[in-house]
Amino acid sequence: MRTTVLGAVLAVIGAAAAACHASDQAVTTAPATSSAGPNAAPSPPPVQASPTNPSARGVTITDEGARAHKLPPMGFSVDTEGTSLLASPLPDHGDSYLYLSGPPGGPLGVGFLPYAGSTEKAEIERFVQQQFDKSPPLVMGKISQFDFAGGKRTTIAFKTGASMAEATNCGIVLPPSATRRATGLFVVFDRGGSQDCAAMLASDPFDRIAKSFRITSP
Repeated sequence: MRTTVLGAVLAVIGAAAAACHASDQAVTTAPATSSAGPNAAPSPPPVQASPTNPSARGVTITDEGARAHKLPPMGFSVDTEGTSLLASPLPDHGDSYLYLSGPPGGPLGVGFLPYAGSTEKAEIERFVQQQFDKSPPLVMGKISQFDFAGGKRTTIAFKTGASMAEATNCGIVLPPSATRRATGLFVVFDRGGSQDCAAMLASDPFDRIAKSFRITSP
């Protein structure tokens, strides 16, 4: 089933995006040199934020874009300005709206997934089991509340992977009443090692992502 392989898909997306991130850094930090004279063509304009441009710092997911990728309609935006995260919006393979990945060196990222369940513990754990059982061992943690997108949101802590691939995951549930759509949103933050969700979500770069997140569905 598509939903049972999302953990592996996000890992592949994250690795590919991280490689692109490293390449982008090498290009953007290289000193500019030119031997052109006064008639040289002007420099191209700076990159503008776009939901399909992974080098842009802001990303907006629209209802139309989601439908085109066979996902439930959803509208939201997030800004990665000031972070090391690189955006992979609406990937062709997978069931996510967006994945933000960090540079090479260990798990670090944020995933945005459609969620049709409630905020009940059993339903959230069932969803996590379906999505992340391909990253064993999967260990469920506690349910808590976290301020996100204008309200207190049910949050679940869980761990995936082992050794160098071990990650703490903090999944925040946005019900349909918050997304203003028939489907809710599951926003999962992951970072290598064993950490507390409250401390992790309050630290850089996750605090910046949380503060910039906006629901844009009318």
